[in-house]
Amino acid sequence: VSRGDLIRSEDGATSWQTIYRAKDKIIKVVIDPSDSRTMYVATEKNGIFYSKDSGEKWSDFNKTLREQQLGLSVRDVALAKSDSKIIYIATSYGMLRSKDGGDTWDKIELIPPEKQAAINAMAINANNSDEVYYVTNTTFYRSLDGGKSWTPIKLPTSRAGAKLLVNPQSPNIVYMAFKT
Repeated sequence: VSRGDLIRSEDGATSWQTIYRAKDKIIKVVIDPSDSRTMYVATEKNGIFYSKDSGEKWSDFNKTLREQQLGLSVRDVALAKSDSKIIYIATSYGMLRSKDGGDTWDKIELIPPEKQAAINAMAINANNSDEVYYVTNTTFYRSLDGGKSWTPIKLPTSRAGAKLLVNPQSPNIVYMAFKT
């Protein structure tokens, strides 16, 4: 079982220092493309944590996740390359967007409704934060208007989608990995 340690090397991987202990499996680490001191750590069951000072002090968005009744099982986190104040968080049961670096959050309505959504992964077009994708066990969803409307696309396999990636140089290219 992973202890959820995030470690950092400042000398080309010769030595390492623990900068955060999540006490849970870390599923994703995202560094702000416009300010590398800001990073986000998504965990499997304990929510999402962030640091704005290269890992010296840590805070979390868990109060917001609880208030929105989305649970702490984070599936993905994404930042817009064009404006890193825009943050998307997907949990097992829903999605949130912040346009101000996490100070305020908007819940995104999903298809099916969030209590039935079972999101496995989420991604955004880093150059156009209104282009959002998510995948459930059987269906891929695409929004071109920041989650106001969704187009469902049945997966070409019976396996569940597990990870999504939008090519930042060619955003029409979307990659999906499947669970085994």
